[in-house]
Amino acid sequence: MDSTTMRLSPEAITEFKRIFAEECGVVLSDDDANAQGLELLRLFDLLTRSPDDESSDRTGSQFDVPRGTGSMGYPSNKEQKS
Repeated sequence: MDSTTMRLSPEAITEFKRIFAEECGVVLSDDDANAQGLELLRLFDLLTRSPDDESSDRTGSQFDVPRGTGSMGYPSNKEQKS
């Protein structure tokens, strides 16, 4: 299942919306909360990968981020310096 069709559980969406509203003062729609929650999971996945770990190149992972992009899909620093 790719990230465009992945959904957080209804409970996770509700909790993410509550926390986001408390911390940022913004009420998200369910779709926005789902998208931002998945981005946060992708970020945590990237941060917990070991550079020496063979599994760090998890192509096809549910949290896979295309090469050359940061966790939010922006060009990485390496790509910007070229």
